Amino acid sequence: MTNKTHWTIHEALAASYQAFCTRFGQDALAVAFELLTMRRQITMLENKRLGRTLDQYISHAVNVQGREQVTWLSHALADPDQAGLLMHAGVRWWLARDDLLRKPAGTLVPKQYMEGLKEHVSLQLLAQMLYRGAAPDTDEC
Repeated sequence: MTNKTHWTIHEALAASYQAFCTRFGQDALAVAFELLTMRRQITMLENKRLGRTLDQYISHAVNVQGREQVTWLSHALADPDQAGLLMHAGVRWWLARDDLLRKPAGTLVPKQYMEGLKEHVSLQLLAQMLYRGAAPDTDEC
């Protein structure tokens, strides 16, 4: 990474993409991209409607660790409602990505982390991306 306190936008996107795929699988992002491409208005309305429910789901999904995370993911993929929420987490990732790519060249993304959890910086970046996707087009990075 370029420096210890910030990522370039492309570094942040690469790190959060890798974290998303590692944690939730690449399929959720692929399906989210397809829905945003083919049925954008319906997908956006549904994503907005999920609001707080999706926030709570993301919070749990990002914080579950180890074997529990593997078990959680297999259950989530098998349950249509949870799989839908995972896909909407992917929608949020794409919205945050698009928002960051619209920022001026040279914009940096703060490398924020909770004290004592520096080894999970990319996971914390993923959480920031998923929450940013709920309110794209903001001035903050």
